[in-house]
Amino acid sequence: MWLHGSTRPPAPAELMEALSRAGVTRGFGPRLSIQVEYRTCRQVYGPDPGVPMTECPADTPSARLRRTVGRAKARVRQGADPTAMHVVALGDLLSAGDPALERAISVLQSVALLTDAPADALSDLAAAHLVRAERRQSPRNLLEAVEAASRALEADSGHPAARWNLAYALTRLGVDGEASRAWAAYRAVDSVSGWGRESGRWAGGLAAARTSGRGVSPQEEAARGWIGELGAWADAVQRGDYAGAEAHLRAAEMIGSALERGGRDATLADAVRFIRVHEHSRQQLRPLAEAHRDYARGRALYDAGNRREAAPWLERAASSPAASPALREWASLFHAATLVYGGRKAAGERVMRGVAAGCDTLRAAALAGRAYWMLGTTLNQAGHLEGARAAYETAARFLARAGESENEGTVQYLKGEVEFAAGNALGGYEQAYRALRTLRPYRASRWLHNQLQVAATASAAAGLPRTAILLQNESLEVGRRTGIPIYAVEALLARAQLLSAAGRTVEARADVDSARTRIAGLAPEEKAWAEADLRLAEARLVGETAPRRAADALDRVVASPASTQTVQREAAARLARADALLRIGDPTAAAADLERVIYLVDSLRAVARSGSLRASLADLARGVFDRMVMLQVNTSSPERALAYLERGREAFAPLGRGAGTAATLPLPRGGEAGIEYALIGDTLLSWVVDRTGVRLTRTSVDRERLLQTTRRVSAALQAEADEESVAEDLAFLYGLLMRPLRGLPDGPGAEIVIVADGEIAAIPFAALRDGPKGRYLVQDRTLRFAATLHDAFGTVARSDAPRWRTLVIEPGDAAARAADLSPLPTAAREAASIAAAYPVARIISGDSATPEAVTSAMGQAAVVHYAGHAVFDDERPEQSFLALAPGAGMGGGRLTATDIEMLRLDAVRLVVLSACETQRAQDRRSGGFSGLTAALMRAGAGGVIGTLWKVDDRLASPLVTEFHRAYRTSGDASQALRTAQLRMLASPDAALRSPAAWAAFRYSGS
Repeated sequence: MWLHGSTRPPAPAELMEALSRAGVTRGFGPRLSIQVEYRTCRQVYGPDPGVPMTECPADTPSARLRRTVGRAKARVRQGADPTAMHVVALGDLLSAGDPALERAISVLQSVALLTDAPADALSDLAAAHLVRAERRQSPRNLLEAVEAASRALEADSGHPAARWNLAYALTRLGVDGEASRAWAAYRAVDSVSGWGRESGRWAGGLAAARTSGRGVSPQEEAARGWIGELGAWADAVQRGDYAGAEAHLRAAEMIGSALERGGRDATLADAVRFIRVHEHSRQQLRPLAEAHRDYARGRALYDAGNRREAAPWLERAASSPAASPALREWASLFHAATLVYGGRKAAGERVMRGVAAGCDTLRAAALAGRAYWMLGTTLNQAGHLEGARAAYETAARFLARAGESENEGTVQYLKGEVEFAAGNALGGYEQAYRALRTLRPYRASRWLHNQLQVAATASAAAGLPRTAILLQNESLEVGRRTGIPIYAVEALLARAQLLSAAGRTVEARADVDSARTRIAGLAPEEKAWAEADLRLAEARLVGETAPRRAADALDRVVASPASTQTVQREAAARLARADALLRIGDPTAAAADLERVIYLVDSLRAVARSGSLRASLADLARGVFDRMVMLQVNTSSPERALAYLERGREAFAPLGRGAGTAATLPLPRGGEAGIEYALIGDTLLSWVVDRTGVRLTRTSVDRERLLQTTRRVSAALQAEADEESVAEDLAFLYGLLMRPLRGLPDGPGAEIVIVADGEIAAIPFAALRDGPKGRYLVQDRTLRFAATLHDAFGTVARSDAPRWRTLVIEPGDAAARAADLSPLPTAAREAASIAAAYPVARIISGDSATPEAVTSAMGQAAVVHYAGHAVFDDERPEQSFLALAPGAGMGGGRLTATDIEMLRLDAVRLVVLSACETQRAQDRRSGGFSGLTAALMRAGAGGVIGTLWKVDDRLASPLVTEFHRAYRTSGDASQALRTAQLRMLASPDAALRSPAAWAAFRYSGS
């Protein structure tokens, strides 16, 4: 990492300037927005090389870095100062270790929201994502880097570090056309500095890659042999030109022999040998030539996209008694594909399975690869995602063995489509990246065009609209280079929809008009597909201004024939039509469309196996459920609106209960009440549910202010801010979330259960402050959290294990060293104190606290307390982990959420995670129920106490110790946590009285 950059350091400039002098040169890579580059301990150079700015002090750069970050942290404690937060984040970014990097990303995201000039923070956020991409080999982070850098350039188009990071991220992704343009943009502002010279090398490398030849691939050679030479041989035989036929046969023979000798697919060589055996018998040769002619013509039509016309030629070749076994297998396979495209999917699938099972995979690797490829596509279209995934994996192995790298890349991209369709975004991004790298040399490949389009669509769905447009630009460029008109049309229409969603309607309309002029020249089957997408794009452009016209266009898309319909297209069309119908005042028809989309989502959800897939599908479905909730709210049906909200949360509910209808919503017992929140656009919906029924409060909010306030509060409390510095923000949140509600139970400590969306789940409810009374919410209420009302008020049978059998886990320094984390000086004392609070307690500590030992012991305990490090993985919550001592297996001491979810913890009444971010919320429908908390509850634990942010163990230890004393007395976790928090508030120590010491902890469960 080479520190360099901005000529406008933000105030207070001395913090940023001091941090820059603490930097070190680490070579070219992600670029930070710091003004000065540190060269030696004698001089610090300014933006112009050779111009000394100041003398370096005698202490080391690392010491200066620590001191500068310490000063910045002190400023943050006095309030959420964006510049000081930025300095703290850069200090973490320069530090070793993943936890520091995760903190840097989290804080930089907050800084970008809190400052009026976000370009520096966004550029550094791009750099942080690039670092994480390198450490994790994570393609999703490369896409995040592109998005952050693009946002920085929107804020400051000339920002040099942002231009560098954008070009670097695009290069790493393999998006060469856009990367070349980004390097040119960087060189327009800097071509002579060290960074400028390095940018020239990157740009030159991309140019050389574009002009260098990649040679002829095995799949191209095989196609030339089968279709070109053997097709020409067959025509010559039919004409009686046996001399010409021999020349073509020899050419095919040479190609087949070369493939066979190279360990590639040998079916071409086998087909030529079969011809040699029969070439002296004219009676046998002519029907054999006819079969090859039919296959060659059928394949040529198939490859050109004319599958209906290809079908009879391929069928004749497959059924010819004169054909060789190799020819029959290839012809049968491609004919099966035409059956699928023609709507006879079951018949086509049977043939594909027969070819896949019957061929000699050692000699016919390409044939086997194609068979599994086609089978995967057939299963994918039918919604059988698990089968499609397995078929594509098998296909990729065989195609790699055959050396057909372009086809291998194609199957990788198709497997990525399956992962995205199943809601496994991370797996989809990994496959997309793998496909992009494999297909990178094939700059005119239709499969590269398709992969870029899929990656663009996935990026848009993931909330990365700028990245999606850049990827779609590249897809259009590759599509045009193929020379096949349909690909340019597809890319134009896809880009039009992305531009329209981004509000760039003039550009979107130009793409639609360009696509419309090209559609007339397409083949009939292609034209049907393209016209459906054209109508969808046109409807989105006019949806707000001409909803009736949009609805009419979408009627035709929804009614498209089965041969041109997909689940994704139907869902998109029905969602858009529902919006149009609502605008023209037809809520009944809109509701019918939304119900159909919910059904389509549920059909995909049915094949998802893991909690992470269910959560991802819930995120993808958020749009439709939000629309349905608002529709019901607007038609005065608050109970039905709440029922739909619960259905939308079903996929991530830790206990896995199905969501019911309004009539079956569980009601609280006794004096409890539930509050369920949803933030939809700029509308905050708050349902109060008690034994008398359901009441809805609807509030218009300034969404950006709400999100900024939440981030500011979280950042300040994580930095251990004092009470006064956050009092105003906490009072604002109380006024928004609690004051409008009516009918909540009265009495000191009356219990309320909170079900919150991702954005709302991040709020520290216990610390919400009633300004006029000068009291925190926890002083008046007992709080409990749940993912759904069904989880909140349903009944879970617990085992008869002894109630107080307690397991305390304290892995100590062994775990910290293994995970590259700092020691926790109070953890051992905390563990001993908690074990002493229970009559039957066992401590597993130090080197004994391995994943194997811990998981074995957890199932036998009623109460589990963990005192150590936890790491939350925002990108992959299922990979969040508890740091334990390295054992014989299980990930070198990491007990991940995925590992925990597989346990049987029905005997466990309570788990206390005295660690960082164990209930951290994400900005998505799954809220705080992802990662470790969700995994523990899915495994059967009755409840979990965890933290919203990173907590200092010296502040956390007194609170959890007080909690266990109270819990041992009452057996009620939510009341015991409130008791402990009230004792912190009564402490003579100002640090313990601050919400920073106690508000991060919350109890979730029954």
